[in-house]
Amino acid sequence: MSGEDNTYVPKRPKSTFSVAWFLVGLIIMLGLRAGVQFYIHQQTAAIETSKAAVEASGGEMETAQKAWDDAWAKQSELESEQWDLDSTISRLEGNAERSEDEQTEYDTAVARKSALETELAAAAEALTAAETARDALMEKQFEKGSEELKGMFGAGLGIIVAYMVFAPFCYFLGALIIGWRSPGNTIIEPALAAVLVVLAIAGWEVSQGAATSVPCIGCSSIFSFVVALLGGIIGEKIQGPAAAA
Repeated sequence: MSGEDNTYVPKRPKSTFSVAWFLVGLIIMLGLRAGVQFYIHQQTAAIETSKAAVEASGGEMETAQKAWDDAWAKQSELESEQWDLDSTISRLEGNAERSEDEQTEYDTAVARKSALETELAAAAEALTAAETARDALMEKQFEKGSEELKGMFGAGLGIIVAYMVFAPFCYFLGALIIGWRSPGNTIIEPALAAVLVVLAIAGWEVSQGAATSVPCIGCSSIFSFVVALLGGIIGEKIQGPAAAA
């Protein structure tokens, strides 16, 4: 005998469309993709929570600023009144022969100025307290806002990675498993299952009020089909020789 290699290599028969493996691929991909979608919704909820916290902080800052504005307006009002009283007193003090009405006006101005000094001191304290509270809140909100923005950035980055990496990997991995473990040539089954999963996820998102579009769904379907097809082909290569066409 010559040195020919007569090792028998069995070939898997070429199969027709397998509903069973289509369903298996659908279950695997849907489970994986649902996990990714759950993560995406968690990150989206985290972003919404951070946005609500930032908005609430903005409301607190508006309240603190309004308190300072009111205190400043009150002090300004009292200072203006004090200036008017000083003008009245100065005008009447130089008149040695004041009439009865002028004397009454003078006495009233002097008494009011004495009481006004106490009100001005209280207004100054209120303004200082409002300014201190406002500045402390501003510093606290700056630190909190920075943390919230970092959290929103991280969550947003996680969503992008989930959509761009993990979601396609679900289709690829599911198709690879089907191509690797299924008998016969099963490539189309997981690819079609991937498209159905995309449509199912899109339908669920629409039912939850998410904004989407037909072109977006179409592009996602085509992309998932190609990724799953590639995964199925690689799975078939891992399994062994395929049937001849």
